[in-house]
Amino acid sequence: MVSTILVGFFIAIISTSYALWTINLEKANKLSIVAGTLNYNLTSGSFNNNNQVTVMANNILNFQVELTSRNNIDSKYTIYYEGSIPSGAKVSYKSVNSLPSGEIGINGNKVIVDLVLENPTNIPFTIKIGVEGGLANKTLNLESSREPITNLFTLVNPTLTVSPSSIKLNAGDSYNILSGVSAKDMYGKDITSSIKTTGIYD
Repeated sequence: MVSTILVGFFIAIISTSYALWTINLEKANKLSIVAGTLNYNLTSGSFNNNNQVTVMANNILNFQVELTSRNNIDSKYTIYYEGSIPSGAKVSYKSVNSLPSGEIGINGNKVIVDLVLENPTNIPFTIKIGVEGGLANKTLNLESSREPITNLFTLVNPTLTVSPSSIKLNAGDSYNILSGVSAKDMYGKDITSSIKTTGIYD
C-alpha cells in the first residue's frame, strides 16, 4: 500500500513538472513568435515604389508618414532611412511632439511623423523609409544598413551679406531683403516674389 502511494506521488510530481515545463516552453515559443512577427503599416503620399523618396538637387522635401500598429501587444518602433545621402544633406524629423521612435499601442494605434529631407547639393538622392519594431521592454537594435532618424529639424535664420560688388542672400525660412533684387534661397528656390521692403538693411 505504501509503495503504491509513493509511486503515485512521484508520478504526480513528474506530471506536474512536465506540465510546468510545457507551459514555460509554450510561453517562450510564444514570446519568440511575437518578437519575430511584429507588423506595421507605414504609408505616405510622398512614397514611390518600395517606400522610397527622392529629393531633387538643391531642394527640401517636407512630408508626413503614418505608422499603424498591426500587433496585439504594445511595442517599440523606430522609423529609419536606408541608402546613402550626399555630404551636407540631412534627414530630420520636424516636431518633438511626434517622434520617429518610441512606443505604440496595440492593433490600430497610429503615429504620424513629419519628416524633412534637406538636399543643398547638386546631386539628387533616393532613400527608403522603413520601420522596425521590438518588444516594449527590450532594447531595439536596428540592422547595420538602417539609420535611425534622430536629427531634429531647425529653421535657418536669414543672413544678408553686402559687399561693393554683390549682395549675397541666405534666406533661410523667412525673406526680408532690399526691394528690386531677385533672390534664391539656400536650396535654389526662386523667392523673388517673397521679397519684402522693410528698410535698407533690415
